[in-house]
Amino acid sequence: ELIIPKTVTLVENRALMSVTKIKTVTFEEYDKADPNYGKQLLQLGRGAVEAVLPDKYSVFGGDTTSSSTSKNSITTINLPSHIAVFGTKSIGVTKGNLTLNINPDARDIVISRYSFQYARIQNYVFPGVKQLGTSAFVGCFNGFSTTEKNNLDFIIDLGDKSTLTTLPQHSFNGVLVETFKIPASVKTLIQPFYNATLLTTVTFAEGSQLESIGNSSFGLCKKLVNID
Repeated sequence: ELIIPKTVTLVENRALMSVTKIKTVTFEEYDKADPNYGKQLLQLGRGAVEAVLPDKYSVFGGDTTSSSTSKNSITTINLPSHIAVFGTKSIGVTKGNLTLNINPDARDIVISRYSFQYARIQNYVFPGVKQLGTSAFVGCFNGFSTTEKNNLDFIIDLGDKSTLTTLPQHSFNGVLVETFKIPASVKTLIQPFYNATLLTTVTFAEGSQLESIGNSSFGLCKKLVNID
């Protein structure tokens, strides 16, 4: 296990690239009595946890099997309450399924574009999100093989404590989730679910403040049968 001190505020480009022996990465948590609790924020930069991409990986899908040995052995990442930003492609290819554990006290998380492209994360559960980048979750399940995509259940949960007001263009384009809950704080949809072909149910959280649904927000959601 790699334990990263709580004083670290930035994990930069490819800092944990192609790690082959470490399985668990844990970021230390501040004690709530510590004066720095809630002040020192953590950012995962571009490609912080990833591996060199084998030739068969594709941005928009395809079988991920490959003879390449240049992958990442990390299977669990434990993030503290002061996680603030997931940078572009911050978590990429890993050797096996990756479990992302975020402290339930985390708030105001920023998720950048393509943050989890090629990651083998089955369940994305965030306590609270402040901002999504365009195409934030595009390719977030591309690390799974075609067989896995056809047999696993996938989850994206932005959390009941989210404060984001917009689901931007293509933020969930092509994701493999069947159900999705839109946080109450969201006021505008700008084509977020285009081509989410497995999506069957969309639920608006109690107290929804939604004001605008943009063009093709649910375009090509061929299995969508329930919006509540």
